[in-house]
Amino acid sequence: LSFLGYAVLQFTENDFDTRSEEARLLRISALNNYDDGNMTAATVITVFLSKSKTKTPNRSHSLFCTDTLMRYGTGRVRYQVLEHKDVKCDKKQHNVDHDASGPCLAVTREKYNNYNNLKCAFPRCRTMVTNDEKCEASGKFDVRGYYSAEIPSPVYLPLGMEHGTGLSLQKIQGQADFAPASDRQFAFNAIFSMSTNKDRVDLAKTIARHAADNPLRVFTDISNKWTANVNSPKTTQLSTDDYMEVLLDSVFTLAPAGGNPECYRIFEAVEAGSIPVFLKADLDMEGSRCAHSLQHWRNSPALIVDMWDDLYPTMTVLMNNTTELDARQERMGMWYEKYMRKITADFEDLMLAPLPATDTTDSEDMVLAKVTAAKGKKWKKTKIKGKKTKKTKR
Repeated sequence: LSFLGYAVLQFTENDFDTRSEEARLLRISALNNYDDGNMTAATVITVFLSKSKTKTPNRSHSLFCTDTLMRYGTGRVRYQVLEHKDVKCDKKQHNVDHDASGPCLAVTREKYNNYNNLKCAFPRCRTMVTNDEKCEASGKFDVRGYYSAEIPSPVYLPLGMEHGTGLSLQKIQGQADFAPASDRQFAFNAIFSMSTNKDRVDLAKTIARHAADNPLRVFTDISNKWTANVNSPKTTQLSTDDYMEVLLDSVFTLAPAGGNPECYRIFEAVEAGSIPVFLKADLDMEGSRCAHSLQHWRNSPALIVDMWDDLYPTMTVLMNNTTELDARQERMGMWYEKYMRKITADFEDLMLAPLPATDTTDSEDMVLAKVTAAKGKKWKKTKIKGKKTKKTKR
């Protein structure tokens, strides 16, 4: 398993191709730039990403800003990635997806009551919600990040690598194969903040208890508070470059649940040749809206412990068999590639399938009526059988 590369992601006005006021082509997305010389016959899928409110891209859009979907894709499709303004349900914006002559996907990070808005602005597109760590969004979305067995969305897309760490891995590793597990310096790394989940506090205490009396060489960088921009000079947390250096030199990577058990660290670890370590309870999430959020990983070669107190005894045994460590690392890479290819193929199948016939109650005018009513406006749209849509006063 080797890393194939991610695009540089720094946003300036020159990085966009202004097509309209509503949507702009994100030139530096690796999906826009991807070309293996054999993509001319592929169907173009247009992806509309909600515009970032800061100078940096939304972390939740990393999957669409890296080349992951192409690396693990079937070759049937290629992508055009655009950013759009905040979704507003307005008839004037119904042509926002005029450049999407083929299949398209409209992506939002606003999980509360935004499905109708999104469908109104992009009536001919499939829809996706990201940032839904608590699995609170409507089940109407066609695609969702963060898997839940409780929400019957047709397709799930994982987080993948965060774009900043992907760039660091490309810079450090390039096209070279990573080191085998037996040649790595650290038995495991523990790099996390304690503020996002109380169970992480217990893990930090477990690591502290063993720090002085255990011969295993480990790397720890545990902070009290989560930081969005670890590359800022104002933070003392590891930069993305230093973080990826550690993952590339670690046999295992601890992956304790944060706001959701799924986190970028899981995918970053495997891409760097490090084996994730899960707490069994995090895979189940019984009684949660995000139930069984990591059930796909249950039968993977990842290490699963019943409790964090089992970590050091288990690691001590595993690290004494270097041949098995290398074999497990190889199995992890093979499983991950198969897993990502299956997920990507399922997504392509959905996007290439015809949109279901639109019910009259869900026509563009009626969706607009629903959204207008939800906003509590004075005027609303209503559908009159056999006549044109007109405004009526409440």
